Amino acid sequence: MSKDFAKDHGLTAKTPAAQVAKALSGSTGGASSANTRAEAGIFLKKYGVDPDKKVEWVSLPSPAADKAAINSGQIDWFLTSEPIPLQIQDAGDGILVADPVKVPQWAAEQAGYGQLVVTQKSYAAEHPDIVRKFVKAVQQATAYMSTHLKDSNDETVLQAAQKALEGVPDNVVEDSLEQVEWPANGSMDAAGWKKTTAFLDSLGTLPEGAKVTTGNWTNKYLP
Repeated sequence: MSKDFAKDHGLTAKTPAAQVAKALSGSTGGASSANTRAEAGIFLKKYGVDPDKKVEWVSLPSPAADKAAINSGQIDWFLTSEPIPLQIQDAGDGILVADPVKVPQWAAEQAGYGQLVVTQKSYAAEHPDIVRKFVKAVQQATAYMSTHLKDSNDETVLQAAQKALEGVPDNVVEDSLEQVEWPANGSMDAAGWKKTTAFLDSLGTLPEGAKVTTGNWTNKYLP
């Protein structure tokens, strides 16, 4: 959110989600994809703000364009994934007023699976050992992230992320890592997929009647 809009509406990074949503009624939002606009809509509808009637939308080609539009006053706010919002706040160009911690509709508990490993069935059938080794490595990595991020004195994950996100301030990298849920186990179930498809359906990204069944996912290759 732009600093001017936040100041005019008495909003800060600690303002409750409901108050933020109500302040966005009558605002101009930026959208660089249909998904991010739809996710913003989920948040607004939760607190009684119609995203189609109460928000004027400006379509922009990228998150970088969103940032430029905020700085120029073309839009009041936009939504995108980390680390961009935290980078904008760190640079003093805006204020982060909503994230998965504050907005449970965006968190894994309600939105379902956010990161997936997908392969062709034929490849898995022909190369089961490779698939098992890869899946094991992914599970070990996410479990490591989950465990070590909880220890404030352990900076191994942060140091690795800093190398991957060269140029991003250290505090932004650290805060971004905390925004993501890192599961210790890669096991899936029907309930998790039901939750995931319900979330995707609410975004309007699934063809009508689309379903994810046990023919589409498996725990067979987990260690």
